[in-house]
Amino acid sequence: MCRLPKVLIVAPAERHADLRRALSTIEYDITAAVEPGTETDVPADVAVAWEPDTAEIERLRGSGLKVAALGGNGGSDLDLPSDDPGAFKRRVWELLRAR
Repeated sequence: MCRLPKVLIVAPAERHADLRRALSTIEYDITAAVEPGTETDVPADVAVAWEPDTAEIERLRGSGLKVAALGGNGGSDLDLPSDDPGAFKRRVWELLRAR
């Protein structure tokens, strides 16, 4: 059996529940949802960040994570539209294959 990838959601608290619902799938495990700038030792392979700035993207990368951005200014490993968080489910494997 292969290991499920672990995903960390980084978004304002009011977005956590909606993003958990939109991103839920059996193909990966959502390990936690935290607010931007929060230091966490929750193990993850990928961070899905809501409209991150460049500093947030670099902070997450510094933690060893691939970064998928929902909205924002670009510069992440995978840029997605904020109005279609479900696109992450279709494209998550692009990030994981690049690890």
